[in-house]
Amino acid sequence: MPEKSKSSKVTHELYETLLAIPRPLESEEDAIKSFKVIQSLFKMKFIYSDFCLRLQDILFFIPQGVYREIYWPRLWVESSRL
Repeated sequence: MPEKSKSSKVTHELYETLLAIPRPLESEEDAIKSFKVIQSLFKMKFIYSDFCLRLQDILFFIPQGVYREIYWPRLWVESSRL
């Protein structure tokens, strides 16, 4: 398989993964997964207008119950940088 086709397939699979994550975010796991997928797509130079809304969802997400307190400030900062 040519390199471009592999890259295109991976990009498509990542984007499909992102679309499967509910909006608005329902859990800490959803927010973290969204960020990681968007970050991977950005690294692959794949940018879609919907990413802004999804990053906004992460920035406005307040984890409920038990969550990783130290993780969230870093995630919010990294999301705002994208």
